[in-house]
Amino acid sequence: MALSGNIELWEGVELYNAYCKILRVMFIIKRNAVLIAIGIYKEKPKTKDKDSIQTFHYECSGEDFNKYFSQWVLKQEGKEPILQAYSWLKTFKPYSEMIGV
Repeated sequence: MALSGNIELWEGVELYNAYCKILRVMFIIKRNAVLIAIGIYKEKPKTKDKDSIQTFHYECSGEDFNKYFSQWVLKQEGKEPILQAYSWLKTFKPYSEMIGV
């Protein structure tokens, strides 16, 4: 899975029809937090080895962690961490305007 749409990169450079792919979802249990690394690509990455043009890192904690990544949500509702990470990203601009591909 990935997200596709327009995104602003460094210093106001905008990339049209970019692909945003989650590279890593790492749980920090002691802090009830998740670190999410995403790569931005010019075109749909065909292999895992393709380099991203830019990488962003986000932390999800507090109420958002409880809503998207708590043990109850993941186990009781049977949700996958990677899909939850995409759902959480979609709550932020510009990801909110991207479509899942």
